[in-house]
Amino acid sequence: MPWQSVLYGPPIENPKGRVASFPNAPLVRLCGCAGFGLAALATFKAAQSLLGLSPEFLDAKWGPREVMVVGVAVLASSMGGLIGAGIGLQVSVKNRTLTRFLIIVWHFLANGQLVCFVLLWLVLEQDRRILGLTELLHALGLFAAASSVAGLILFSAGQFKENEQPHPLVWIVVTVPITVWVGMQYQGMFHWQRGVAIVFGAIAGLGTLFVSARLIQRDYQQMTEMRDIVKRL
Repeated sequence: MPWQSVLYGPPIENPKGRVASFPNAPLVRLCGCAGFGLAALATFKAAQSLLGLSPEFLDAKWGPREVMVVGVAVLASSMGGLIGAGIGLQVSVKNRTLTRFLIIVWHFLANGQLVCFVLLWLVLEQDRRILGLTELLHALGLFAAASSVAGLILFSAGQFKENEQPHPLVWIVVTVPITVWVGMQYQGMFHWQRGVAIVFGAIAGLGTLFVSARLIQRDYQQMTEMRDIVKRL
């Protein structure tokens, strides 16, 4: 068959095991993240049961057993992440509403954790405080959950649509109160002053919004380019 017919002929159905016609990058990332986390959690739980470790063993001084468990967990979670991403890559997502949902949820989840981690490091560095791994994961998980809720609310309100003018005021009104609430939870966890907790939450919310808004538009552009490529196949 000449190459011209491949470029301009009708779309070819994907054989079993081939990459989906419309792979969704945020879905691949979410599946990879889920696979990574589940594999790590399963490894730690298995280590606790088999080696008789306490639930707080990650926060204690590490010996040879703890180092071995962490090393195995890194390998297992890496494999879990790759398997999860591979599963997500096989799913074809053509619905634009579902695509918008996945893009928003992923970026608010991932960027919220990143922004929170950087700000926590800056603030706690000033206090010369070192967090235990369990405490850090709890803090990041709380912020990730809260920022994801903000993303879901903005999705439900019809925000972040493709080729639509931005509405920064709406984004701020929805997101910042939620992240300030997280800052108030950190006040008790880290013994911060009230003002520090409020400023932390506000800056974290604005940072999450700024980073997410830019990357959401980048994903839309990349998906548009991908659709154009698929249409030419």
